[in-house]
Amino acid sequence: MALHQAFQDKSTAKDPRQTDALKLQARRHYVFDSNQRTCDESVIELIPSIRRLIEVRFNVEAIKKEIDANPDMPLELKLQKWEKMKLTSFARILALAYSYSLLTVTLKCQISILAADICTQFEKPREPVATGWSSYLPPGFANYFGSSAPSTSEPQKQPDVGSQQIFMQCIQYFTSTGIQQLFDNIEKAMEESLQNITLKQQMSKDEVRAIFESAEKRIFSEDGVEFCQLVAPLDENMNMVGETLQNLIRRLVRSLKSTECKDTTRALADYYLSTACGRIPGSSPAPLAKLIPPLSDTFHSISSTSFESPLRNSLCSSDVHQLAIAVFSSKIA
Repeated sequence: MALHQAFQDKSTAKDPRQTDALKLQARRHYVFDSNQRTCDESVIELIPSIRRLIEVRFNVEAIKKEIDANPDMPLELKLQKWEKMKLTSFARILALAYSYSLLTVTLKCQISILAADICTQFEKPREPVATGWSSYLPPGFANYFGSSAPSTSEPQKQPDVGSQQIFMQCIQYFTSTGIQQLFDNIEKAMEESLQNITLKQQMSKDEVRAIFESAEKRIFSEDGVEFCQLVAPLDENMNMVGETLQNLIRRLVRSLKSTECKDTTRALADYYLSTACGRIPGSSPAPLAKLIPPLSDTFHSISSTSFESPLRNSLCSSDVHQLAIAVFSSKIA
């Protein structure tokens, strides 16, 4: 019985079909992993420009400097400046959380879609087709008869590299246009969430976190912003681009609209927000005015790309990995 099993195992191991399947599987793993590493590098390279956009739009330091440089500022004007700093500090942290998270998931989806296309190229090669008398010739011998001999194979469809390159530039729409729309929505939602909270109000870290949650609900209400509209808005101009590019963009939109993508984006944003609130010193409730400066200062640590930064940890998260696999496996896109 053992001898029969050993012979059966040996026969199975030599099965060419199984060997080919294992080779394809190994190649898929290689393509996926190598493309994900490239994606991580791209995210890290784009982060400094995203951070600068946030700093320019929500310039907390300029407000602080103005208050400190004018000790004789009228009380009413000083209160106005503090109210502005309150809004700007909260909005800046929320803008960081969602712009970093959306950048990460968008590039992960794009790279996974292209990696899947690469695998399609070698998983489904066109089989040689021989017809007529040439089918009786030895392999390659029909070539000696020139163009008059029937073709022994169908042409291999080449990937549309140009469309793929343009597709990857979708992220430029987000970093130039979409992100400003995101900032607008965040500022409006945060202003509504803070309107009934005074600078003197005693607040704990959990209550500060609840302010962010309130703004998030406003941003992503039924009539709120859609992630895909910030990255790849589909409009009448879609008919002006090629079919391959249209297909890639539509797959990206399906990915960004998926429950998996939305949940992953919010999970990443939650990680940034929880980290920021957790780094506020002290454990007892304090007036909001005293919490604003340390909350604002957390921006500099959580926005970095250092080894232990939230960004690096998010790139290694299981949620992001599972999303990339789902898109790569065409379960979403």
